[in-house]
Amino acid sequence: MTRRWMYVVFIPIIVGSVAFLGYSSFMTTFNFDIWGLRSIVDSTYLVAREKAKRIEQKIIDSDNAILNLVDMENLEDLRERWAALSGVSHAVDSVFIIDENGSVIFSVSDYTDGDFERLSSMFQDVVVPQLELKNGRTQTLRHYHFKYEGKYYLISYKSRKYEEEWYTVCLNYNLDLIVSDFLPELFSDLGPDKICNMVDTEGNLIYGSRIKEAGEFIVGWKIPSTLYEWRIQIAPTKASFFEATSRKKHLYDSITVLIAFGVLFLAIGMIIYMAEQERRLAVLKEEFITNVSHELRTPLGIIQLYNEMLALGKVKEPEKEKKYIQIIAREGERLGALLDTILDFARSEKGKMSYDHIVGDVTPSVIEAIENSRTKFEQENIQIEVKVGEGIPPVKHDPHAITLMVMNLLDNAIKYAEGTDKVVVEIGMVDDMVAISVIDWGPGIPKSEQKHIFERFYRGKDARKKHRRGTGIGLSLVKSIVESHGGIIKLISPIDDSGRGTRFTIMLKACLTSS
Repeated sequence: MTRRWMYVVFIPIIVGSVAFLGYSSFMTTFNFDIWGLRSIVDSTYLVAREKAKRIEQKIIDSDNAILNLVDMENLEDLRERWAALSGVSHAVDSVFIIDENGSVIFSVSDYTDGDFERLSSMFQDVVVPQLELKNGRTQTLRHYHFKYEGKYYLISYKSRKYEEEWYTVCLNYNLDLIVSDFLPELFSDLGPDKICNMVDTEGNLIYGSRIKEAGEFIVGWKIPSTLYEWRIQIAPTKASFFEATSRKKHLYDSITVLIAFGVLFLAIGMIIYMAEQERRLAVLKEEFITNVSHELRTPLGIIQLYNEMLALGKVKEPEKEKKYIQIIAREGERLGALLDTILDFARSEKGKMSYDHIVGDVTPSVIEAIENSRTKFEQENIQIEVKVGEGIPPVKHDPHAITLMVMNLLDNAIKYAEGTDKVVVEIGMVDDMVAISVIDWGPGIPKSEQKHIFERFYRGKDARKKHRRGTGIGLSLVKSIVESHGGIIKLISPIDDSGRGTRFTIMLKACLTSS
């Protein structure tokens, strides 16, 4: 125990302390050299943000200027005055007004007939379905920036109410004019110490030239709500020199630190690795033995029972004898499958669980579990009833794992449902989940124990008091398998007004096919 505490506590503390001191020394030295360069980056951020705000405000001011001229009572007047409105905002080249159904009721544009027809078709088919109309009542100014057939578009839109009906005014921008006229003006005051451009989200150049080898000294600032598919990039003219200097200094200091601490980390790492491997091996051995001693009892018991009946000559009918031999053979196969499953359970604790999943009906696996457990039920004079709903969809599952889960739940009902004369197994649907329930009318599980019932090795107070067989890993194994199938398991107890009964429900995601 003392050695384990040394591995687990003291060595990590020593390693962490040394690493922290080394890192602090390295960063302090490095920051003295880099702070001057970072101040350049900070100033570049301020410039990029200011330019983005100016673009944003320019478009919003243009939107409001045009929208204020749109009079729903006299739209034809807007058509007649449209050519004279270029001074208000020459970047807006088209206006569309749509009703609550998304139909265009009015439009005016600078385009010629052929070009405007193509623009109108694109607007109706591409733009209208994407607008955030929310039942036609978007009273806040919004923007839709998108790329269509290799060209970027900007649509500004705002809804207004007229004669108890909602209409949305949409403005189409000529982005070529913004790029050719406004952007050169915007960046004209940067000076010789900075270079800039504008790119889209894919890195395609919109304006300016490529900024090369700037590294961390290039600043990108996205246009917030208008041209949000574009971003401004600004970097110092000497960014490549700054980046090279920073990278070289960082490399030299990193090599120094790595050499200084490499041997220490290697030695301590080997000690920790060997100790951890030894600990894991001991845990795996203990868990494996525990799981095998518990989970193999069911198939072994069935094989032993039928083998004794055949050996003692108690089976007279040939058909029944053949059936018992088939059961023994089947259970022999199940022993191999159970061994694989139990080993998988041990590996699940280490994140190495594996199953042979198929997509199909879980009902045969559930029925197989019931048949494997039927003899036990007959011995305890407990009836078992099966209810299968109609139209149960397929589930991605491991058939052997499903059988193992249900057998564990049935075995749990036999052992702990004292006083019950019936156990019901139901297969049905709950929303989009396939639900497998095992229900008994025994004494139930106390509320205080329900939160621990799925923990490994946990056994209830009543089970310990009455010395019932079991190691406390059955329900833990069920929960592990359910979660590996992406499902959940629920427990309800009691299930009636008498305070008795327990319902375990396994819920697995159904593979539904859309119509």
